[in-house]
Amino acid sequence: MLQTTHKGLSGTALKTIALVLMLMDHIHYFFEFTGCIPEWFSMLARLSAPLFLFCTVEGFAHTHDRKRYFFRIWCIGAGMAAVQFFMIYAKAFRRGMAFTRRTRSSRILFCSV
Repeated sequence: MLQTTHKGLSGTALKTIALVLMLMDHIHYFFEFTGCIPEWFSMLARLSAPLFLFCTVEGFAHTHDRKRYFFRIWCIGAGMAAVQFFMIYAKAFRRGMAFTRRTRSSRILFCSV
């Protein structure tokens, strides 16, 4: 019996890498005011969107019900838009909201002084 070996990363591995990169971007976005988060967090994290898009297109190409898949992706997008709308107009979860000013205590909390 012939066995084929698959080279490369699986879809789950790609999604996990993209998730970690996106988390790095969010950490940089929310805590860059402390001065402890390096800029390369954001630069490296910009790879997460193309990875997620690639996984979405691959899923669309390999699904058996494209209408249902498209509807699920549309619902997820609509849900994210609703959350973003709430965050913008309710002024919730603003950047740097936990610390209204840059203090020594915030630097101690986020940096190893």
